[in-house]
Amino acid sequence: MGRLTSIIAGIALGLMAGMIGLLATQPGPLALPRALAAVLTSPGLLENVARLAAPIAVAGSGLALAYRAGFITIGSEGQMLLASLASLYLIAYLDIGGPWSLLAAVLVGAVWGLVPGLFRAYAGVNEVLSSLMLNYIALSIVNYLVSTSLREGAFTQTRFIGEDKVLEAPLALGIALLTALGLEAFLTHTIPGAAMQAYGSAPRMAKTYLATSRRIILQAALASGAAAGLAGYLMLTGFQRGFTAMSTTPGYGYMGVLAAWLGLRSPLGALGAALLFSLLATAGYLLQPQGVPGSMALLVQALAVLATVTLLSRGGR
Repeated sequence: MGRLTSIIAGIALGLMAGMIGLLATQPGPLALPRALAAVLTSPGLLENVARLAAPIAVAGSGLALAYRAGFITIGSEGQMLLASLASLYLIAYLDIGGPWSLLAAVLVGAVWGLVPGLFRAYAGVNEVLSSLMLNYIALSIVNYLVSTSLREGAFTQTRFIGEDKVLEAPLALGIALLTALGLEAFLTHTIPGAAMQAYGSAPRMAKTYLATSRRIILQAALASGAAAGLAGYLMLTGFQRGFTAMSTTPGYGYMGVLAAWLGLRSPLGALGAALLFSLLATAGYLLQPQGVPGSMALLVQALAVLATVTLLSRGGR
């Protein structure tokens, strides 16, 4: 079974599982395709899809690069949170917007993303565990700042950016597309990108490119962290706009992880997966007033990724 066929089959199986799950609800299984059709025919809802897809796609593109290098981080969630908060501080508290707030987000994401890379490169610490723990640390930092120095008014919340600072949906999606194209070109048309891929699949082959394991890991950590930082900026200026105290993280970075895997660790594939996830999430919002749990969209996403990975694994035997 070809890779594209496996993806299509995996997505179809995920959608079928979602429809089966809807058998136990009042709207019935046909509610999902009706909701998807409503989203695809509504310009306003498609704008919401684009705004939601942009940060997921950018985070997923950076993660796809890291995964091709064999650096299996899941830290984009915390990186996006801290980067988004840094942008918010510059825009809403210091009145510094434009490229400076974007640059701040990218730098914060890169620095936070480098930490699990350093742990892996110099101490042999598994990056899955370290990046997961760093997500919880990032959440605690954000909640502390929201509750103390950045608190605004009687409620536990920050200032919110104005409407004039919100990015237009086509611009946000355009940034995501350019990021995916840039990272795809880096992987396929540059020596450092080829070295990353070689190290991820055959570490000994990477020596052909004069690449050391530490250098590859640190480059992958920086690149994925910087992408997550940009995703945090797109999240803030797309729909987040500010922060309140949170018991859990929003989950967009974790959706980037799913997008990277469903997209076969390809930045452009991650963009396509992010659009699919955002379409499902928006359709899920339409179904909630009908008594369908909001987690149904997440279930379909997870099942689609699981089915795709399973089909690809069986095809490789």
